[in-house]
Amino acid sequence: MPVTSRTKRGSTPLRVSALVALLASFLLAAAAFAQESRSGDALRSARASSDRKEFDKAATTLRAALRTDPEDKDMLSLLARVLAWSRHFDESIAMYRKLLALDPDDAFDRAGYARVLAWSGRSDAALPEFRRAIARDSTDLETRIGYARALSWDGDLAGASTEFLRVIGSNPNNGDAWLGLATVARWRAAPGPGFLKRSSYRSRRNPFLSLCRRLACEIVSPSRRRGKRLFSRM
Repeated sequence: MPVTSRTKRGSTPLRVSALVALLASFLLAAAAFAQESRSGDALRSARASSDRKEFDKAATTLRAALRTDPEDKDMLSLLARVLAWSRHFDESIAMYRKLLALDPDDAFDRAGYARVLAWSGRSDAALPEFRRAIARDSTDLETRIGYARALSWDGDLAGASTEFLRVIGSNPNNGDAWLGLATVARWRAAPGPGFLKRSSYRSRRNPFLSLCRRLACEIVSPSRRRGKRLFSRM
């Protein structure tokens, strides 16, 4: 009996320790859930501000939330983008570098980093970053268009034309690619054979594409009168 009594007395601290550990786990899980909820609210609020073009407000919301969760990739990525859209290029570049240090293989953020480098006049630095992003995800046409634009800004008009044509080959209804190709053709002062015929095609199903193609035609057309006629038929 004395042995049994000592065993029972000795088991009490063990039960208390188990309860404390369980309570601590519960509190940690609750804190993590609350933090995730706050981060989600901040992200939704910042996205709504960004959609309204209130980029400074979005950045303020994200910075405040990142003080308690400094490695939240979704918030860091959105902050990098809104900083770029509001032309705070150096801050955006710093944010993208932090993101890519966390995940160097993220094609989306790699492309964003390349894009803001190009926008800030550093197209020579942007080009290898675009290539790395495309190597990770060659199906993202927005990244390929950004790459084509950077090539044109860096003076490689032939390379830019080739890249825009690749995008059009993947998606003939991509209006941004048509406008980019037309702009490069105008800079080269040598639109390719059949360009005006192809770009003047009218799409009844896609009015935006029709507009882009007619703008493309206007850009490369040597005749303002011809351009006006094309616009009058839209």
